[in-house]
Amino acid sequence: GNIVLKDLAEGSKYKIHVKYDSAANTAKIKVTGNVTDYPNLRVIVGTEELSMTRQGSTYTYLYTPEKDGSFEYYITNGFLYWGEPEENTNSKDYLFSDITNAAAKKTYTLKYNYAKWADGSVKQYYISVDASKLPKIKVTSGIYDPSILGKADIMGTINDWSGSTLTKVNDTTYEYSFTAKLNDEKFSIREIAGSWDTRWCGQDANANSSGDYDKSKYSTIKPGESVKLSYIKGGDPEHCHLNLSKGSEYKLIFTISGKDVIAKLELTKAVEVTPEVAPENAFYLIGNDDFGNWTWANCKTMTANNDEFTYKFTATKAEAQFKFQTSNIAWVDADTWNAKQALTLGADYVAMENGAGDPNTSATLTVGTTYVISVKKTASGYSVKIAEK
Repeated sequence: GNIVLKDLAEGSKYKIHVKYDSAANTAKIKVTGNVTDYPNLRVIVGTEELSMTRQGSTYTYLYTPEKDGSFEYYITNGFLYWGEPEENTNSKDYLFSDITNAAAKKTYTLKYNYAKWADGSVKQYYISVDASKLPKIKVTSGIYDPSILGKADIMGTINDWSGSTLTKVNDTTYEYSFTAKLNDEKFSIREIAGSWDTRWCGQDANANSSGDYDKSKYSTIKPGESVKLSYIKGGDPEHCHLNLSKGSEYKLIFTISGKDVIAKLELTKAVEVTPEVAPENAFYLIGNDDFGNWTWANCKTMTANNDEFTYKFTATKAEAQFKFQTSNIAWVDADTWNAKQALTLGADYVAMENGAGDPNTSATLTVGTTYVISVKKTASGYSVKIAEK
């Protein structure tokens, strides 16, 4: 077999030395460089020492609860402790504290609930320590799920881009149920909840030499059909689309096969919905704090006056972020308008672009001051401005 090198420090340089004995037809190998001597870490709960298993530079302790509860713990190797985060950082990396002062240790709390997965097994919790950057460590904890979807979330028009946890059925099957707001919805699964670094999506073509994707090439799933989702790192690939009937209820079933994720769409309840007739001259405002917190149910209807629209509000936050749309059910790129820049208070109209891309239209405001956002229709689209009332 191959020679395996273990416990290397990430980002460090190493040299492999080979001494060959031609007469004996043998070779001796030596590796020099930054050697990391990983300590024997333990979780301490009260007076009880709990052993952690180590794989590379990651230590893990699994806890299976018998009832709801919590416990406090700290991490030590018997004579070294970890204290508060390094000054002037917001990271969860903890430095060694005084090696003789156990009172300076950092104490954590693990909260847990007694619950079972759909297959009947009890949910376990983990405490994990990343020691790859000693003498710093990073401590994390949560529900233990070793599958590739164990830390994932689902994002899309099906949940107003809010990010939702998948329901685990067993180690290879997850589900997500929703009610269709549109006939064409879309979604992606983020491998790590909250991060777009890696995802499973509907893009069915590779990126070009510049790293861009042809977003017209994507998978669409109809009820009863299955599609293997594309696993993509970085970039801006297209989401997976769903062919739905507005108002009906559906379930997405995700099956893990090796490193692949297969998505299947099931219709769980068919609902006939009377088609809505959108107002001919309507314009909607959606954004942060004062504009509905990016939730379509709370978006703001602008006051129409022929081809001009206005919205008056009193600022509760200094930083305003928003976009506009001619419909108000969910994100529809063709209906969205966005200046993609910061507006200057009191300045003239700024032309907007069609589509929901970033950055948002924005403005810096004074809390407590009343403002008016104005939009007017032009020959090529819409323009926007903001001023004090």
